Amino acid sequence: MLERTLSYAQTINRHTSDTIDVQLKRLDQDTIQFFHNREVVRFLSGKDSEYNRLRAIMDTLTGFLISHSDVESVFLIKRNGQQINSSNIILANKDKVEFVSEAATGNGKSVWLKTRVSAQGNRVIPLVRQINDLTTIEPLGTLVLFIKENKINRLMEGQDLKIDGELVVLDPKGYIISSRNSHDIGHPYRSDIFEQLKLPTGQFFSKETEKHFYHYLQSDLTSWIYLYRFPESELLSGTHIVRNWVLICSLIFTLLAILLARVIASNLSKPIIQIVKEMRNIESNELNVNLDYAGNDELAVLASSFNNMLSRLRTSIENQAQLQTMGHELEMRALQAEINPHFLYNTLEAINWMGRMNRIPEICDMTSMLADIMRYSIDTQREMVTLGDEIIHVHKYLGIQKIRFGDKLNVFIDIPEHLLGLTIPRLSLQPLVENSIIHGFRDKVGEGKIRVICEERDNKVFIKIEDNGCGMKEETITSVFNGEDLGPKKSIGVMNVHKRLKLFFGEIYGLEIYSVLEKGTRITVKLPGRLEANVQSTHR
Repeated sequence: MLERTLSYAQTINRHTSDTIDVQLKRLDQDTIQFFHNREVVRFLSGKDSEYNRLRAIMDTLTGFLISHSDVESVFLIKRNGQQINSSNIILANKDKVEFVSEAATGNGKSVWLKTRVSAQGNRVIPLVRQINDLTTIEPLGTLVLFIKENKINRLMEGQDLKIDGELVVLDPKGYIISSRNSHDIGHPYRSDIFEQLKLPTGQFFSKETEKHFYHYLQSDLTSWIYLYRFPESELLSGTHIVRNWVLICSLIFTLLAILLARVIASNLSKPIIQIVKEMRNIESNELNVNLDYAGNDELAVLASSFNNMLSRLRTSIENQAQLQTMGHELEMRALQAEINPHFLYNTLEAINWMGRMNRIPEICDMTSMLADIMRYSIDTQREMVTLGDEIIHVHKYLGIQKIRFGDKLNVFIDIPEHLLGLTIPRLSLQPLVENSIIHGFRDKVGEGKIRVICEERDNKVFIKIEDNGCGMKEETITSVFNGEDLGPKKSIGVMNVHKRLKLFFGEIYGLEIYSVLEKGTRITVKLPGRLEANVQSTHR
């Protein structure tokens, strides 16, 4: 509202200035005819004072008055002080001196003076202009016009002031040229206000009995200052209506917001209370709960995340239970194997020495490797070992089998050196190699070949155990994973290895079996890559 009011005040001053300047500029241009009038020039130059010439000048002045109703009278003053006018009025000497002096400051341009009362009792605004010889530019005399002030006042009153205030016109010295208050015309304006009118245009507030706003604009044509003044109460009129509406609307919207907040809070609190209730059931080890929330908001995401968390928790507990069960089975077998380990080791050592005494190196090698295999198998201190340790164990197992089968068994093992430090569960590869020998070569005629190779791609490690044995059918592969055809060996057989890998590393890991009857079998051990495996090993 303040910006709009200030813009309105500027518009009023600009429009008033333009309207008055248009009238005064037309009058100013019409006075140029006196520069070209031969009778006027001859009279002012003192070359002709005949009565007929004077009469012609009088007719010129009278004609100017008739065509300009806003001019009360016209005067021509020679340099010697002689004057001629359109009426019988004679200017006082002091007025003549003032008019001639002020006109000289304009150097041929019009100069507007302060409002005064003419001899006819009317308020007039003198316009003075020095008339120069167009050839020599020398001053010949002075033209004086008395412009009716009421003409300016009517133009001002024609402005539709939507904000009740005061509109006045000041001359450059601070005298009131025109105003709606006729008593102030011709008098100086307030000095404390006039001192602030230093720029061509501007605005400011002044603290009086009541705070007032002022906007002023100076005309380029007359240098008059158009001043628009109105109280602050008018500036902010109507704001109390806006204030009352704001208060009423605020109250209505506050009540609506409270009601809406209660509805929203109720809709939010019900599912939250339900979620809290279900969560408290977990404190009593009730892990089979599931949040049944059919919404489509953040609570639905929370409920889904809660259900997923419980599902993973139940899966983790089941996996841990299976690991513990398998651990107990391994411990029982280890305890059974440790009934008298020293007796077994001493017996193997005696067989070893008997082989040496009888110079049978195969017996020495077999008993030594068998002892190492037993130590590795019944070691309950290490659940996870390096791939290098597991390969050594496989080498020793195959060493015994090589002694047994001789040239009928051909083994090739190729493991990249940088993967030997990979961590895997103990007894992950030897049961698979054993499965190839026991089942793959059971009815094999000719040389049996086993190839163990390893490769890494996509941050995963793949260990392939291939043989050229008798192969398996699809239903046999299913039975192998279920441990159905391995009898009492199922706890450390193929099924056992598959389940342990999944429990240790996740569902995406484990064994894959591809087999073709009479051509052979390939078992692929899928393990996490070095970085992922090390992270999982650290967590365990």
